[in-house]
Amino acid sequence: MSEWEKVKTKLKKLKAMGFVQSKRFHDTGIGKTLEDWLEIKENNIAGPDNTEYELKSERNHSSSMLTMFTKSPLPRGSTTLLREEYGYPSKFNKDPELHATLDSRNFTNLPSGKKLRIACLPDKITIVNHLDETLCGWKKEDLQKAFETKFSKAMLLVKADSRMNAQGKEEFWYKDAIAMKNFGFGGFINALKSGIVKIDLRLGHYDSGKLLGKRHDHGTAFRVKPDKLDLCFGERKQLL
Repeated sequence: MSEWEKVKTKLKKLKAMGFVQSKRFHDTGIGKTLEDWLEIKENNIAGPDNTEYELKSERNHSSSMLTMFTKSPLPRGSTTLLREEYGYPSKFNKDPELHATLDSRNFTNLPSGKKLRIACLPDKITIVNHLDETLCGWKKEDLQKAFETKFSKAMLLVKADSRMNAQGKEEFWYKDAIAMKNFGFGGFINALKSGIVKIDLRLGHYDSGKLLGKRHDHGTAFRVKPDKLDLCFGERKQLL
């Protein structure tokens, strides 16, 4: 039995079970729970989650964007400079933080009163200020290599209904699964140019635990609405 046939069988069984309780609190619960049911070990490596596919999941009817990939811009340390120059006071001793969604069509107005946007150049993708001064960015060849490593096989997007049970725990019913193959970097760049793919700066602070109040970079993320994800792939197939 091929890997795709195995995962399709597991997904059908999971769908037939109806709602299952989340294995983790907060937003990451939907992905962690699905990984456990599909018997995929959690990892932070650059390649696919599985030998055949990169696994993504989303809640149905959610307005949230899906993170395709995280990669820090160059030069090294530039996110710290962005935080200091373009951030705004946090609740932790007013130490600056910077949470912003950027696209290439319009400037994003920041709480600090400053503006940032994405610039798509022939050989690189950059973050620029209101004077169109380049602050940091990525070489296209580096991005292409990173994305094609991550999606070297295929992407499996699984969608689920979500609800809270009587105990206040979130539950998921995994109902739809779509396999996407043949990642196209050109399609990704076009989606970035048109504002469909966006870049999230997530420079905040730990809000609990031993590191409470310490700076935390959750990763500079390339994000897209799930219904537009197939613009970056040449083939789409419904599994469930």
